[in-house]
Amino acid sequence: MEILKRLSDTIDYIERHIENTIDYDDIAMLVHCSPYNFHRMFTFICGISVSEYVRRRRLTLAGLELAETHTKVIDVALKYGYDSPVSFSRAFKAMHGISPSMVYKSKTQLKAFPKMTFQIKIKGDVEMDYRIEQNKEMSFFGYEALISTTGDNNHYDHPGLFWNEIHEKGLYDQLLEATGYKEHPEFKTLCNIHAIMNYKDTPAHSYAYMIGALLSDKSNVKDCSVIKIPATTYAVFPSKPFKWEHIGTVISEMNERIYNEWLPTTDYEKMNGAEFEIYGGTEDEGYIELWIPIEKL
Repeated sequence: MEILKRLSDTIDYIERHIENTIDYDDIAMLVHCSPYNFHRMFTFICGISVSEYVRRRRLTLAGLELAETHTKVIDVALKYGYDSPVSFSRAFKAMHGISPSMVYKSKTQLKAFPKMTFQIKIKGDVEMDYRIEQNKEMSFFGYEALISTTGDNNHYDHPGLFWNEIHEKGLYDQLLEATGYKEHPEFKTLCNIHAIMNYKDTPAHSYAYMIGALLSDKSNVKDCSVIKIPATTYAVFPSKPFKWEHIGTVISEMNERIYNEWLPTTDYEKMNGAEFEIYGGTEDEGYIELWIPIEKL
């Protein structure tokens, strides 16, 4: 239940500071999470990012204020964090369907995005497979990128864009060759190439993501980054077989179940540390395991 308490504390903090500049990394510290874990926890449980939640709440309160008072649009815009009435009007119209100035002149219905509350949902209709693994220290090599946690333009918006680039530049084939295996010892079930994330500190509002392979005595790491991963306890969640074009949806749905169903009902907590996406399957049918670092509460 600790995960739900942290989210409730987050919402209370946001509501108290809705008219101020909100630093999401500061919120993460307040609820005793790393920024990376905080953003993922919020997104997968709430269904939207924390920055999008704040945006919708501000536009909801702005709409109420314009409807109930005669405050100038520019004053409401500044109050809820917009630098100009133009950007405020654009965001307001996207959510409410009318411009802010029209609120004074009509009785058009406005849209409301209420303050979130949380409760645990016990679902027993679909089983969730997992296992606990204790990994020894290992090394991983590959190509890395920074992924944005807030949707800014400074980094990749999501890992899928980085995967596309790796394939388009022919780097995936280079990685396959760099593993040194003509045929992987476990080729029937696993691919040679996997992904790892959140394995090192990064600039604010981002996390590290690497596409590569476990290091072996056959590996050729030229032009690649190499990282060491300490011994860690993992909860491992295997997928059902799926079509490769559905990979993004499969990963999102698996994470949603991990955060909504598994973590709140176990005596484990997600710790800060490297996470794996272990890939397998065939050309036509995919398979993935999500490896989540955990510790006892």
